[in-house]
Formats: sequence, C-alpha cells, structure tokens
Amino acid sequence: MAKTIKNEEVKVTKSTTMNDMDYIQAVLSNEKAMAKAYATVTTEMSNENLFKTASKLLNDTLKEAHHTFEVLFQNGWYKLETADDTKINQTATEYEKRFNDEV
Repeated sequence: MAKTIKNEEVKVTKSTTMNDMDYIQAVLSNEKAMAKAYATVTTEMSNENLFKTASKLLNDTLKEAHHTFEVLFQNGWYKLETADDTKINQTATEYEKRFNDEV
C-alpha cells in the first residue's frame, strides 16, 4: 500500500478570492507552460548562440518551477505517495521497452 508523504498543511482562507495557495499554484502552472515552450524552442533552434540562450532560459525556468513546487510541498499543499520497488521497476521496464522499440 502506498504511503503518503506530506508536510503539515498551512491553512488558507477558502473564499471566492485567491489565497496564497491559489497564487503559488498559478505561478507553478505558468512556469510549467513556460518550460514546455522553452523546450520546444530550444530543440528547434538552429543558431548556436540562440540555442545557448534558450537552453539557459529553459534551465532557469525548470529550477524556478522546482522551487515553486517545493514551496507548495513545504506548506502541505502538495502531497506525494511512495511507490513500492516492484511498481517502480515495472514502470521503468515499460518505458525502457517503449524506448527500445522506437529506436
């Protein structure tokens, strides 16, 4: 059975206006969208200098998104579940097989 990993939740006021959790979740959502866009731009960049710039922007955005996720997690607004080794190995094998079939 999966075990939930979480921190104590910081309570926020629930109302029709945005609270701290809502704002931080919106920031994370935007950072994820930016990372996807930068990933696309980076992979399709033909100019080496622009490729380096886009790569740095992508990396910086990923770091900021991770930091934002950590804020949500530390405040108890995001919970994780552990997976047993069998499930992890099964998933890894499935992705490895899929990757090898495509190559």
